[in-house]
Amino acid sequence: MMEAYVSWTVTEDDIYGADGEVVGVEEYALIEKIWVPAEQRCQGKGRELMEQAIKEIEATGMTCKIAALPFDDGMDMADLVEWYETFGFEVEDTSGPAVIM
Repeated sequence: MMEAYVSWTVTEDDIYGADGEVVGVEEYALIEKIWVPAEQRCQGKGRELMEQAIKEIEATGMTCKIAALPFDDGMDMADLVEWYETFGFEVEDTSGPAVIM
């Protein structure tokens, strides 16, 4: 049986000033995947993994973002976004295939 997991990468984005010049770089952790086997869902495992990941990321001093994208049959984007909102994330960008929070 495959184990539940959460994964993230450290990402950098340029920060632009009013004149369009790059004035700095924002470094953050982007949680890209969280997966729990179907038979272990609705038992708190996903919440436990997310809370642990957020705690580890925040301990480094980085902010945390989410790339919300259902990658399993039966997952609904609206439900997924709503679930991430329970951790305090807010929608930032919906222009791509994933919702960035």
